[in-house]
Amino acid sequence: GKSERPLEVACSACSGMFRITEKPLKVEIQCPGCERKLRIRPKPGTKQLDCPACDAAFNVTF
Repeated sequence: GKSERPLEVACSACSGMFRITEKPLKVEIQCPGCERKLRIRPKPGTKQLDCPACDAAFNVTF
């Protein structure tokens, strides 16, 4: 079955507890060269992307 996140899990080696958090949702970015939509997970900072369709390089800041 599917587990709902966040989920509390016990470590089998040390018996400590830790939490599995939710995955961040992907956002859609539009390529400035060919207008193709790319889906990526947002992370703080600036990231350089290369479009797989037209090889255009551009920066995205979150």
